[in-house]
Amino acid sequence: STTKAIHAKVLLPNSQCGGAMNSQAFGTWQAKKGEVYTAVKNAIACGYRTIDCAKIYRNQDEIGVAIHECITEGVCSRSDLFIISKVWNTDHAPEAVAASTKRTIADLQCSYLDLLLIHWPTPWAHPAGGVDDFSDEAMFPKTKFVVEGKEVEGFVATATAAEQTTSNVATYKACLLYTSPSPRDS
Repeated sequence: STTKAIHAKVLLPNSQCGGAMNSQAFGTWQAKKGEVYTAVKNAIACGYRTIDCAKIYRNQDEIGVAIHECITEGVCSRSDLFIISKVWNTDHAPEAVAASTKRTIADLQCSYLDLLLIHWPTPWAHPAGGVDDFSDEAMFPKTKFVVEGKEVEGFVATATAAEQTTSNVATYKACLLYTSPSPRDS
């Protein structure tokens, strides 16, 4: 049945906390402001427990209201949910990862994320005025991928995110991240 499929679990390989997540997530990419609130409330009411979000989707504040209301109304508890968000390309510098993650947690009205992803392995310079800059200088700054990955991993160590990993990453870059010394190893 559909409900069984929504609740089927997938183990997270190399999980730091024995994690598992639902095999199906409710995605919020391109969900419009003014509509995403209702969509997320309905998805949770229908049984979805994994909610996929990202700063760049520009709708996390509305998703947070929906999640908070579902918890307050007793539809689910926070521990029933698996909330995913992603660090955007303009936020790869260590201090930017911290600020972005804190803002995401505030927008989603939760005390932690279950999974924090580096959305794309391409760091961009932080644009003046908040407009993405697609110049070569902005898209390929000297920020090292391993540095930003280790900053994200630091949030796992401090319980801001239960798990961390990457998305849209070539195998060789993932190997750089996962074979470099961890902040937890120091």
